[in-house]
Amino acid sequence: MEALLVNERRNPWRRVCPSTVTVRACTGDGANKGNGLFACNSAAAGETLFQEDPVCGTAILMFDEACTAEHCAHCTVRLAGRGAGLGEAFFCPRACGAIYCSRACLDEAWWAHHDVLCPAANEAWAAFEAHARECANEYYVLAARALALLRHDDRPRDRAVPPWQDAPWAGYASRPWWETMRRPVYGGSSSHSGSRSGSRGSSPGRCSGDSSNRGSGSLAEGDERKDECPGSSSISGTLPAPGG
Repeated sequence: MEALLVNERRNPWRRVCPSTVTVRACTGDGANKGNGLFACNSAAAGETLFQEDPVCGTAILMFDEACTAEHCAHCTVRLAGRGAGLGEAFFCPRACGAIYCSRACLDEAWWAHHDVLCPAANEAWAAFEAHARECANEYYVLAARALALLRHDDRPRDRAVPPWQDAPWAGYASRPWWETMRRPVYGGSSSHSGSRSGSRGSSPGRCSGDSSNRGSGSLAEGDERKDECPGSSSISGTLPAPGG
């Protein structure tokens, strides 16, 4: 059955926009926020402005079994109400439990990452996914899926450019959301302004008991932000060697 799944796909990092919108880097006050979606002309009420397949993504609350059972594991569309329950859904041929809304999504996920990151076929990945679930941190899974995509990256290398800047997803990258959000400025007493202006919200994904998760959520100058769960392991051992 696995042989039926496609091995050659489009370039997953090439974004295609309709004529009504464009995606470009933000400028001005939002210059540090990465890319933004901008309208090229007026749109009619109810018109779909933009739609694209995820380069690398997961469903929100992917570790909530009730939630994941109702959403496509690739495009995250809601499956509830499609025909007779999940009758029109497609499942991983290895029976790992991954559910997709269409054969196209199953094929795309298989090509992008699921072929090598299927818990039914990769024990190291199953253990790492369990660790991510324990930490309630989908970012670990996102990172592994991004790395899995690199096995299809056959572009010529520019040795003059640092590898992290030459990554195929470099055009999509931006600063973490907790650094790009602009906090409101509160007036009033100095105690209010002091308690809010010096605080940065703690980053997501910490396990309980992480010593870097300080009560106030603030960081002093020179402190390092640590988002790893205690004892977290590297994902480097979860991907099979090329050709393996």
